[in-house]
Parts: sequence; C-alpha cells; structure tokens
Amino acid sequence: MQSAMNQAATQALTSMIFAPSQTHSISAFLQLFVDRNNLVQDTIRELTKYNTSELKKPLKVTFLGEEAVDAGGVTKEFFMLLLREILDPKYGMFRYYEETRTMWFSEDSFEDEIMYYLVGED
Repeated sequence: MQSAMNQAATQALTSMIFAPSQTHSISAFLQLFVDRNNLVQDTIRELTKYNTSELKKPLKVTFLGEEAVDAGGVTKEFFMLLLREILDPKYGMFRYYEETRTMWFSEDSFEDEIMYYLVGED
C-alpha cells in the first residue's frame, strides 16, 4: 500500500511539473463517490472515469449523502456490499455449482461486458 501511495504521489508531482494545466484533478487516491441504493452502476460509472494507471492508486470511497471519512472502514463496507450484490443469485451474474461448491460466471447473464471486465474476467 505504501508503495502505491508513493507511486501515486510521484505521478502527481510529475504531472504538476510537466502538465500544470491538468493538475486540478490529481490525487494520490482513487476516489469513488457511490450511492448505496445504486452501488453496482455507480461503481462502474466511477471506475470508467479513470485510466489503468490510476486504478492502481489506494482506494477511498464516499457514500453519497453520508459524512463518514474513509479511514479504511468505509472501503471495507463498500467491498462487502458490492460483492454481496454482485454474487447474489438474483443479480444473475454468477452461478453457484452445488457439486463443487464454487461460483463462476453465468452463461445466462445479460450483463454488459464491462461488468465482467471490472470484476476480473476479460
């Protein structure tokens, strides 16, 4: 984590020196602003704003309409809620295989390909 923070800080400093007009949005963190009631779609929308190198930055999550400061607990809750929703059989993205007690991507899902890319299947 410290290495990622150092790399993000170095990248921010380099950008300020070589592209000062674009420094208004530079941060050492990957900041996501999501609504609890629209978690999956908000997460996708937020993640698609960033380029690949920015996705390596340490994550900070803000739930819209809440004042909690993310010192780690909000991010943990975010991942718990996001995984619970994505893995829920009602969502249809994954299928549980009783014989092997594993979950895998469902062939019957109508989700956009970007969803699978964002959860690690490309």
